[in-house]
Amino acid sequence: MTQTTSLFHYPPGKSYSDYNDLNFKPDFIDLSALEENPEATDICGDNKQCLYDFITTGDKSFAQETMNLVVEQQEAQNDIKPGTIST
Repeated sequence: MTQTTSLFHYPPGKSYSDYNDLNFKPDFIDLSALEENPEATDICGDNKQCLYDFITTGDKSFAQETMNLVVEQQEAQNDIKPGTIST
């Protein structure tokens, strides 16, 4: 991506170069080893988002909060009833 091909619009005082980091390297983590960690599996089970947060932050409470949000989202999805909308 270059500045001329970018589809983004930038706020006043900002430009393509403020957001483009050519040195950025994504953090790929092997979660399979962590799944055998009893502390991680107690908190996260097999939830990948929770396991990722556990290993990248090392913070049990942060991972627990992620798991709480996952459960909350699942419960909300279960509460959605299929139906029709009439006008």
